[in-house]
Amino acid sequence: MRREFQVAKNAAIITMVFIVCSVPFNIIHFNSDERTFDFKYLVHWEVSLWILLINSTLNPIIYDYKDINHF
Repeated sequence: MRREFQVAKNAAIITMVFIVCSVPFNIIHFNSDERTFDFKYLVHWEVSLWILLINSTLNPIIYDYKDINHF
C-alpha cells in the first residue's frame, strides 16, 4: 500500500511540474497573432519555450531525488 502511494505521489509531482512548465508556452502560443508578431512577443515566446524545455531536465532530477529518499 505504501509503495502505491509513493508512485501516485511521484506521478502527481511530475504532472504538476509539467503543467507549471507548459502553461506559459501555451498561453503565449494561443494568444499570439502571426500577422502582428513583434520582437517583444518573440522574447516572451523564447523564454516560455525554454521553460517548457527545462521540464525535460527537471524530470530526471525529480525521479532521482525521490529515489534517494527511499533508501
